[in-house]
Amino acid sequence: MDNKLGLKIVRIKDGYTDLFEINGDQIWTKNVWDIRKDLENIDNLDGSSAVLMLTSVDTGHILTVTNLIEGRITDCISAWIYVPASINIAGKELVEIVDAIKKDILANELNDEKLTQLLSKSYESAPATRITAKSNGEKCAYRYYGQGAKYTLSELLKDMCQSYYKAYKSVFLLDNSSKLKCLQGDNLSDQKVYSMLVVKSPGNIDSFVPYIGEQPFVGQMYTIEGGTIDIEWRRDGYMPIHTKSTIAPGVKYSVPTPNQYVRVLNYDYIKVVDEWDQRVTDYDLYVAKQRISKNEDIRINEATLNNVWVEIHAEGFEPISSHVNLTQPILLKLVKETYAYEFLLPLKNEEGYYPIKISGNRKMKNSPVKGYVTENGYVTRNNKNYLRFKPFTRKFWITSLICSIIVLLLSFCGGYALNDFIGGKVDNKEVSQLTKENAELKSRIKELEKRNYNYTPKGATNNNEDYSLDAAISYLDNNNKWNRTEMEKFDDLKGLWDALNERLFDDIIKYEAKLKQSVTFLEVLQAVKANKHKKFAQPYSNDYDIRIHPEQGVSNGYINALNVVQASSSSKKGGAKPKKQEEVKKDNKPKTQGDW
Repeated sequence: MDNKLGLKIVRIKDGYTDLFEINGDQIWTKNVWDIRKDLENIDNLDGSSAVLMLTSVDTGHILTVTNLIEGRITDCISAWIYVPASINIAGKELVEIVDAIKKDILANELNDEKLTQLLSKSYESAPATRITAKSNGEKCAYRYYGQGAKYTLSELLKDMCQSYYKAYKSVFLLDNSSKLKCLQGDNLSDQKVYSMLVVKSPGNIDSFVPYIGEQPFVGQMYTIEGGTIDIEWRRDGYMPIHTKSTIAPGVKYSVPTPNQYVRVLNYDYIKVVDEWDQRVTDYDLYVAKQRISKNEDIRINEATLNNVWVEIHAEGFEPISSHVNLTQPILLKLVKETYAYEFLLPLKNEEGYYPIKISGNRKMKNSPVKGYVTENGYVTRNNKNYLRFKPFTRKFWITSLICSIIVLLLSFCGGYALNDFIGGKVDNKEVSQLTKENAELKSRIKELEKRNYNYTPKGATNNNEDYSLDAAISYLDNNNKWNRTEMEKFDDLKGLWDALNERLFDDIIKYEAKLKQSVTFLEVLQAVKANKHKKFAQPYSNDYDIRIHPEQGVSNGYINALNVVQASSSSKKGGAKPKKQEEVKKDNKPKTQGDW
């Protein structure tokens, strides 16, 4: 179509049949539909009258003239007149064309030659672009024109670009002097019809290009006086900026200012490598105190781009944080995390301790000196780790006591055994091991020195204990004997020992959320959940110690004790005769802590 009107006339009955078409175009003709459902809203419409309907489309407007076929109230003929937004046509001329087509339809006689001549005229191009929007509503509205109404039909057709029209599927234009009425829908008769003004583009601002919708705003365009024009300013590498301006003759636009410029940087703009320049991909990135998700764009105000706070955290590496210049892509290098520990080894026949300072790229969980363990049962980076010789446990002292009793009994039978005891001839395996381990200590220290560990002799004491959650978990996992006094020092373990001793299983289960990182606690928890249905009359321990796993001659262990009771309960269900209490004691080891 070369600046011409388009026309398509159809007969509608179970679909539509083409009767005539001129200057047809595949784009605008797709907006032709079965109009009979919409006509149900028009009262008094018959074969002697026709109704006019206005519809907005993306490239202009369509005026539809429709009447019912006499004697066939389910059929109708409709003429669809397409008015491109790109042409300049007066409202009065459009009224004449509508009236001519309406006359042919009402007479039920289509004069193809006359219609072709009527729509053969080429119109001047509009001095500016009209931006129209397709109607997106689901219901129709209506407005009256003519005698007693606010506007004439020519005034309505002169300014068909009204922003409020797009909220409706179509708008019926009804002659106020006719008998036609609209039964439902919004009445727009009193709505103001705004005149169209030609406004010029504000042009590019600092390489930001103005857009109206998805089209660049260049040259000049028609817009409605008194309305607002929304402009989106776009520039590669920047966030879009939105402005609103009120339309008036000689309008002054709101334009972007430098404090609104926000740069958009891709995630790899900040490249992260290790000490060997190998790419690090698994890390947490913070820019200007904001967490940036993996592959998310980085948005920074351009005014602060040369001094941006950046933090990077990666497992196994030292964290880095500093102000950086992001006007150009940067490379940040991570170094392996260093773990520093200090162990204090007790000195024989001397006061004080022998400090052992160790640093490296790996975490330490145990004492570096063979045969020694930390006094607290765990290793901490925050404070000094005091060491003790491993054999001197409660088991060692009980064994020594038993040996002493045996020797004293033998002393009544002869002085020789006593003399051997005093002379140190008793073969005590634990004491021999202690002597052997101490002899190897110097060799072990030299071996550690060869590995570049750092030692500085120095007497020291420790007044700063670590009672964090990590320390509490380390205590549980590195001590088979859980001592009430020690556990109460940890805020995260308070009450746990009493709950275990009293078999308050529901209370024990409540510790799962905070202690789920402890392997030993999870073993206890598994046994507790399996046996929580049982009832116990007496506390588990008569002292302040609970041993989790068995220790020969001392305890069967908390977990095993639960399972033994479970086994006994199962055997009773099987019908076996239960043993007497004396028989149970005889069959098992001497009853100590944890034996029910």
